[in-house]
Amino acid sequence: MTNFWNERYGNQEYIYGKTPNVFFAEQLQKLKPGTILLPCEGEGRNAVFAALKGWQARPFDTSEAGKIKAEKLTEENNVDIDYLIDDAEIVQYQPNSFDAVAFIYAHFPPSIRKKFIKKQ
Repeated sequence: MTNFWNERYGNQEYIYGKTPNVFFAEQLQKLKPGTILLPCEGEGRNAVFAALKGWQARPFDTSEAGKIKAEKLTEENNVDIDYLIDDAEIVQYQPNSFDAVAFIYAHFPPSIRKKFIKKQ
């Protein structure tokens, strides 16, 4: 699956654009900023938006190409995010590390998603 996403994100254009998912943006603005985990974040548009709103954004994805584009987007917006290359099945975080978790177009089976949520 990593190869698929590296190929998909390997073009210059941002596949989902540079602006955040509309639902994500609406919901995030209702919350007090804190630390947010963004699994399967791809090119970083939601993480960058969160950082612009005062959140400590902790995205991860398996795609190196996605991370490269996310880093470019952070530079364009003068924000920092802590982007990790990892897999949802094996990624590990300390318990109670996040104030929010946002699954926006997280493309993995429900069984993996359930295990991931239980870990957090």
